[in-house]
Amino acid sequence: MHRMGQYIIIGIAIVCLIFSLYFQYISQLLPCSLCLMQRLCMFGILGMALFGVYYSTVLTRLSFWIGQWSWIGAGFFFSGRQLWLQFF
Repeated sequence: MHRMGQYIIIGIAIVCLIFSLYFQYISQLLPCSLCLMQRLCMFGILGMALFGVYYSTVLTRLSFWIGQWSWIGAGFFFSGRQLWLQFF
């Protein structure tokens, strides 16, 4: 069950990173600094999920879970900041 969740997170992170790289290099849309920070958070989530697949003790699961939620929180912060700057 734990590994299936990590595989889902890995899949979502890879799809998001592929889309962001597509928009940057194929569609020629230059990312802003907040977009780059969100991309950094996606790489952090992806890295934690990859390590979380291979390490399965309870302590490492907890530490990777905390790490993933830290990266997710940072991503929400940067996306919220971007929306606030754009609409308000």
